[in-house]
Amino acid sequence: MIIISKRFEHMISSISSYPLILVCILCGANMALDLLAVPLVLRLICICVVTLIFSYKKSVTFFILFFTVIGLLRIDQRNNTDLQHVYNYLNNDCEIIAEVISYPYEKGDKIIFTLRPKQIKFSDSIYEISSGNIRAEGWKYSEIKKGDVIKFETFLEAPENFDDFDYVNYLENQNIYGVAEVPPWYELIDVERNLYLVFIGDLRTSIIEYFRKVLPEPHASLMLGMLIGTREEFEDEFAVALSNTGTAHIIAVSGFNINIIIIMLLSLAGKLPRKFINVTSFFIIFAFCSLVGFDNLPALRAMLMGYSVVIANMFGRKSMVWSTLPVAFLVMFYQNPYVIFSLSFQLSFAATLGLILISEHVSWLIPFNGTVSDELSVTIAANIATFPIIFRSFGKINFWSPLANIIVGPMIPIVMLLGVVEYLLALVNRQVAMLINYLSWLSLEYIVLAISYVSKMPYSEILIQNNLERISIAYIIILLAFIFELSYRKHVQNFTDTNPSNDINSGN
Repeated sequence: MIIISKRFEHMISSISSYPLILVCILCGANMALDLLAVPLVLRLICICVVTLIFSYKKSVTFFILFFTVIGLLRIDQRNNTDLQHVYNYLNNDCEIIAEVISYPYEKGDKIIFTLRPKQIKFSDSIYEISSGNIRAEGWKYSEIKKGDVIKFETFLEAPENFDDFDYVNYLENQNIYGVAEVPPWYELIDVERNLYLVFIGDLRTSIIEYFRKVLPEPHASLMLGMLIGTREEFEDEFAVALSNTGTAHIIAVSGFNINIIIIMLLSLAGKLPRKFINVTSFFIIFAFCSLVGFDNLPALRAMLMGYSVVIANMFGRKSMVWSTLPVAFLVMFYQNPYVIFSLSFQLSFAATLGLILISEHVSWLIPFNGTVSDELSVTIAANIATFPIIFRSFGKINFWSPLANIIVGPMIPIVMLLGVVEYLLALVNRQVAMLINYLSWLSLEYIVLAISYVSKMPYSEILIQNNLERISIAYIIILLAFIFELSYRKHVQNFTDTNPSNDINSGN
């Protein structure tokens, strides 16, 4: 009983010491209470009680409660569909004035983008809109850009679920409540545009056009996905290979890409003034996220964490992931409370948690040391942490995913560096840039061949259709128990090393 009691005390102490664990508990509790249709007031009371029980630091308590309560109030506000909400005008012919708030991307013979409606003309009346966005599709060759304000007539539809996929909930998590088609004869409204956003948009277009000219497919789409997070479509065979090997994340800018930028910038410490490095880091990280798009949740999470690291560096303090990850979580939750239901958001945070909680324990099982060992432990930890989310969503096990990621992972920073250098050289001398282009193609060819080969190995994808939620929940419970047990044993070992005459389990 004493041993069990000591383990329980260690678990409570761990939760109290690290706000990240507490935030995860609050997130899970809120999702469960929301699914059970518990009223907002009762949810607020439960979250306040849990926070006060586990958090003994007043500053941490206030910080967590403030953002959590505000986030839940925003959920209640968004659920209030008054006349200024786009939800009220669905399944009707409308005239819409809206701003394009995402970078359009190609899908088949269409382009897909998100609109923030400003006005809707319905039944000869004009209504100002302040809540709810629209997922729009337009003609592939339309020159629609992020930041444009357009006016068009369309049939504003309510989204529908399809093929056992909850498309309605998927869109609502992004604050999207309607879908519409923008005809080629839309009207572009002349408004004063932000010069910075115009520059970023033109730069993004220039990068896309350049690499599509100098690289074949799927190499061009891979390069663009890694550099600026474009959402490209691949041929069916390669798309299946990406899915079977669990490497689809490499074609989208994620926290990994931004972490590379932060590490490269901070590595200049000692060579350049610290204040210059910190200020430069702020601007470069923000510019990169602007280029990618702030609707890219993994990149946004990494940006917020990166800013926390830079701020800590400014004041000469060591930044801990245990502290920066909750900050990123709470800020994103405040900005969009439904973000916790987003698959991209869940995978991003789960992978980061895996690196924090699991990679250290996994490294003990690897019989050799070095860069390969570190890469292997990080990859396995991320796969272990994200498995229940992927399994619950898709019902599949990518058996060779760790192997594929180990083979491909080290090439990502190389491809990014080559891409940046090549594009900058192309602005000065296209012929010199083509020398780097060969290296870019060679690196991308290696990735394509590696993914294609691994995807053809036996058992690359195992499909399971039944009891997905139960298996996922059981997996999470076992994994958490395993992590807490290893953490407790490490705590006992540290105590024994510093107090050789005492036994922590004896109650002395």
